[in-house]
Amino acid sequence: MVKKIEPTQRMSSNDAAVMYPDNYIIMRIDSIKMTPGKKGDILFISDAEDELYPVMRELDKNALYLVTEGMNHRRSLGGVVVGEYN
Repeated sequence: MVKKIEPTQRMSSNDAAVMYPDNYIIMRIDSIKMTPGKKGDILFISDAEDELYPVMRELDKNALYLVTEGMNHRRSLGGVVVGEYN
């Protein structure tokens, strides 16, 4: 289910991931620069990532958007891989 965030909240993508740990988030970002923790406005949240892409298609085409995930969706295999390379 997609939920619109009103009023929009301004924060970094890392802060949004902590604030909405079980959701996927659409953000309108300020810049396309490759920086960790992009800043922007939180527009929508959803339980499922695939629900957000149709919503993004309806948004302003001249703005930059990012779909990010909450902390509980960020998973890593972690650890060290030990093996032999031939």
